[in-house]
Amino acid sequence: MQNNKINASFFLSQLEETKFLRLFEYLINSQKEGTSLQPLDLPNVEILHKYVSQYEGFYYLEGGAATLDGWSADWLFQISYLPPALQQRDVFRKFYENSLRNGLKDLCSRQDLLRILSREPDFSVSSAGHDQTWFYFVSNVEAEMLPPNEMFLIARKLFEKEMGFPCHPDATKGNPIIGIGSPKTMVAGDSKAVQKFLIELLNMPSNYYLIAREGKVMVTPTTHHGLYFAASNDSINIGNIEKGLATSIGTRNILSNTDDRFALDNFSDLLNSPRTKEADIQNFLELHPQLLFALDERYVEVRPHIVLFDGRDNVLIPDFLARIEDTEIWDLIELKLPCHPITIRTENRELVSSVAAKAISQLLQYRDFFTKHENRARILKRYGIAPFEPSLTLVIGRGRPRTRYEWRSVRNFFPDVRIVSYDYLLHRARECQNKNNEAKQFV
Repeated sequence: MQNNKINASFFLSQLEETKFLRLFEYLINSQKEGTSLQPLDLPNVEILHKYVSQYEGFYYLEGGAATLDGWSADWLFQISYLPPALQQRDVFRKFYENSLRNGLKDLCSRQDLLRILSREPDFSVSSAGHDQTWFYFVSNVEAEMLPPNEMFLIARKLFEKEMGFPCHPDATKGNPIIGIGSPKTMVAGDSKAVQKFLIELLNMPSNYYLIAREGKVMVTPTTHHGLYFAASNDSINIGNIEKGLATSIGTRNILSNTDDRFALDNFSDLLNSPRTKEADIQNFLELHPQLLFALDERYVEVRPHIVLFDGRDNVLIPDFLARIEDTEIWDLIELKLPCHPITIRTENRELVSSVAAKAISQLLQYRDFFTKHENRARILKRYGIAPFEPSLTLVIGRGRPRTRYEWRSVRNFFPDVRIVSYDYLLHRARECQNKNNEAKQFV
């Protein structure tokens, strides 16, 4: 995931509730420490206290005279969370109204906060912001879900009914001033800093699952993506669904440091097992594509078993295609077993083994397929990619870990095919992991 290319506000709206709250606290603490994030349009402020009510979480902050040019201001934030699957216009309107109503009812029991919310601004001094009080409704829903004017009218009506006094759209009308915090406003300041913290949250596991497979049990970190509904009728309105299935969706955090370490250990065990089949290695590398990135540090995407078909219904299926960063250049990767030899010796001569010769022939056949324009056009239409003259890599056999090319005589016969051993791949994967860990210490 590239820091400068992600849609930060969208991913923020998809965060789990606990991670959303952590991001909000990060933004507030950044303000307190004097950084220039300004995602909520705040100066340097002091968190007086965090008040967790029966319905919602509230944060009460106060700006001191030294930071606000001689005048004071207070902010009260109501933090509300709506699961991503329910972020529809009609649902959000009810959610916004009910959350705000329940929050205001609960605030009625806090006389100290009521006095701050209802105080009259002092316009006797030259600074127009003296004794301002802001009330922010902050949620993980994009502000465009409802027009700002409609949200203000709902808030004004609820303030008058529940609090006995209105709220206002700006500082010239009085206190409290209503504000809306959304994913877009939360990333509006120093977007690089916010995106960096957001990516850390996205990669942070939220649960740990037990996975039992082939007689082994593994504990793996996962990220929960929320609750989703499959309805039995044609309505997309959650409120009109009569029957349906609710399911919780999560994914494994395959790029975490802990999982990388276990992946390398498990991959080593897989290579050393005499019972390992090609399908086992294929499936393992599909689950852990970062291991294939070790073949070339420029790789950023891997696709398994792309089906190549021509106009005569001939079918070819390479094991993997790997894309080089910032390009549409794809390389072809073919796998054979670790126990397969690349060469055999007869009468002091080193010859290519039948397994290696077959694999090299397959790679050359894949490359020839992409030389024809009509073949590339078919693959582009189906998969959105069209490799041309791809580089060829064969992973086979065992060898010395630090030696990239074990078989010089074979390379003389097939100079266009890169041949590496599984020991070299494993060694490179460990090197890449160590480099990533060292780099993170300086981030």
